[in-house]
Amino acid sequence: MLEVVLRNLIENAEKAEPKDNRIQVVGKKQKDGYKIEVIDHGRGIPKEQIARVTEDFYMVDKSRSRNNGGSGIGLSLVKRILLLHHTELKIDSIEGEGTTVSFELKEGRNEN
Repeated sequence: MLEVVLRNLIENAEKAEPKDNRIQVVGKKQKDGYKIEVIDHGRGIPKEQIARVTEDFYMVDKSRSRNNGGSGIGLSLVKRILLLHHTELKIDSIEGEGTTVSFELKEGRNEN
């Protein structure tokens, strides 16, 4: 399921048309787990729309998203998968500068 999360986040970053044609996927070790970030320097998301992008079928730019093969369910699916992993999607975006999406995973515990 985490592969689906990463694939969706990377595909969304590609659709943001990063100015430098680069997408960064960063993994950081935290005290009790890991933080994963997907970063682009593309169009960004208008501040007032960030809270809605994880809603079913919601698209910031409907015409461009459909032309790129989007349906508006990718981030909704990502949100649900991350909830199953007891974490949430964090979105930081500045319109015209880019977007960073991230989530944290707690380190698994072996209960033998």
